[in-house]
Amino acid sequence: MMVDVVEVRPLEGYRLYLRFEDGAEGEVDVSGLVPFEGVFALL
Repeated sequence: MMVDVVEVRPLEGYRLYLRFEDGAEGEVDVSGLVPFEGVFALL
């Protein structure tokens, strides 16, 4: 069963706060989803 996201807030350091329609909530680190290459490469 899919549960809809009802709130998303950006946090520092590639983290997001998520709240779902069933009341579940938490933070997720999405830094692993961002390719750090090209203009995004670490200096």
